[in-house]
Amino acid sequence: MNTTEKKTIASEFIRTTEENKDKVAYAYKHHGKWVDISYATVREKAENIAHALWNKGLQRGDHIAILSENRPEWSIADYAITSPGMVTVTVYPTLLPQHIKFILENSDSKAIFVSNREQAEKIIQIKDNLPLLEFMVVFTWDTSLDEPWIYNWLDFEAMGNNSKKESTLSFKDESLKTRSEDIMTLIYTSGTTGEPKGVMLSHGNLWWNAISSIETLHPDHDEVLLSFLPLSHSLERTTGNIIPMILGAKVCFATDLSTVAQELQEIKPTLVISVPRLFEKMYAAVQSETQNFRGIKKQIFKKSINIGRVVSRKYKQYGKEPKGILRLQYAAAERLVFKKLRAFTGGRIKFFISGGAPLLEEIGEFFDAVGILILQGYGLTEASPVTHTNRRERYKFFTVGKPIKNVEHKLSEIGEILVKGPNVMVGYYKNPEATAEMINEEGWLHTGDIGEIDMEGFLRITDRIKNIIVTSGGKNIAPSILEAELMKSPYIEQLVILGDKRNYLTALIVPKHEEIESLAQKYHIPYDSYRELLNHYKIVNTVHEDVQRLQQKFARYEQVKKIALLPEEFSLERGEMTPSQKIRRNVVEEHYREIIDTLYH
Repeated sequence: MNTTEKKTIASEFIRTTEENKDKVAYAYKHHGKWVDISYATVREKAENIAHALWNKGLQRGDHIAILSENRPEWSIADYAITSPGMVTVTVYPTLLPQHIKFILENSDSKAIFVSNREQAEKIIQIKDNLPLLEFMVVFTWDTSLDEPWIYNWLDFEAMGNNSKKESTLSFKDESLKTRSEDIMTLIYTSGTTGEPKGVMLSHGNLWWNAISSIETLHPDHDEVLLSFLPLSHSLERTTGNIIPMILGAKVCFATDLSTVAQELQEIKPTLVISVPRLFEKMYAAVQSETQNFRGIKKQIFKKSINIGRVVSRKYKQYGKEPKGILRLQYAAAERLVFKKLRAFTGGRIKFFISGGAPLLEEIGEFFDAVGILILQGYGLTEASPVTHTNRRERYKFFTVGKPIKNVEHKLSEIGEILVKGPNVMVGYYKNPEATAEMINEEGWLHTGDIGEIDMEGFLRITDRIKNIIVTSGGKNIAPSILEAELMKSPYIEQLVILGDKRNYLTALIVPKHEEIESLAQKYHIPYDSYRELLNHYKIVNTVHEDVQRLQQKFARYEQVKKIALLPEEFSLERGEMTPSQKIRRNVVEEHYREIIDTLYH
């Protein structure tokens, strides 16, 4: 039987673990060394965990949560749950107990897998308020957790292995019974406003999205990926986990975000999925390093980058190779500069995939110039999640590309992006009203984003509908475009532009701590506290002048007139950020109301 005809992730898991038994599925770092796990081992462990779940009375259709950082057990538990028809509920490990309680309660979760004692203690805090939650399985065991309803991952797997011997259920047979329309997962939107909603994605939704992405980007079976975006987010789940599984490729789990730069060089990945912040930091690091270049070294670097930019604009963005003298110049730049820069990514990257937020055109073009291609894409959890991406053979850095295969797009009368395809969600769990608002009768999904489609069919995102600022003078302003431009400032870590129903724009800016302290040394400013330093007129003026420099190309009414510097970063704990690192503007406005009011006096 050709299992792919079933169009389910379950059938793909059965096929790939049988065809690629000896290939490495996952790698993780243990005591400083990378440890490989084969597809055969992944299959065996998934079968054992599934049998343990059956032994505990769980069955097809039951909801089971995973609360963990990225690691092999996350994926193994996911396939153990979803292949035989149970449903995974993903939970961000950064969430606080009260937020986790809402998700577990709303999703009717009967069990939960957690990574360690820290995550387990969150569940212990809220267990009494979750009558449906029967038990918890902990990946990394701590003896202090020894309670009847809490299981050690290794013991749980052993339980499954033992019960498998007498069970009448077959993991393979049950997995092949799973249908395309069966719900595979509930992913809760982080929501910049209101309560999170549980997005129901079927096996078919995720299968179509994965297969369409593969047919659009053409990765091969020997790819090596470094995984560090949270698996609880739909982007990493689909592109960084399900797609490699279908291909029989290898996924290496980064230790944490702080080790990504080092581990890029260790595992030498061929594909990496990231958000723009990684590229912004890489770009800033290169700029900082090259500022110290002098003489001939500086000239060679500058000329090489200029040559690379020309090659990118005239040839590479159209899938072509440079010709004539430019080809020779590019080859020299490659030998002298570009090859050395690419070594910092391991030297084998075919392309990066960037999503979640806009990528600055300047950054995309810089990396393309040195031979590191960043393909910007777009999507949302409700679309499984990928709807658009640039192609390796044709890309534009100021766009998110064209729709992937099997996806249609159009703009509404107000410019909202609508998408349609087999990847569009089944709906929101227990929330038909919100589902009806999101998907119209013809099956078009309302993204909530405003965009433009050019003559070639490339989509450019301009902003979220709810972020549009309407000034008291009646001007409509999309703040994210200006925000992306101002993030080029060496002084800015985070910012929010405000001005709805006001007569001009202002900005709350979280500056880069080390840069501000460098300015204090430069200006010989004595200070008792960092908060005091941020109020010094020389510091405020310097940051404001940089804002003025970067916003010159915008219309006067689109420019920020006044700024305030904040001593603390916007945080998840205070509700100012979503788990996917988007700023909740309404919460920020509420928290800093007094400061904002002073900017309008």
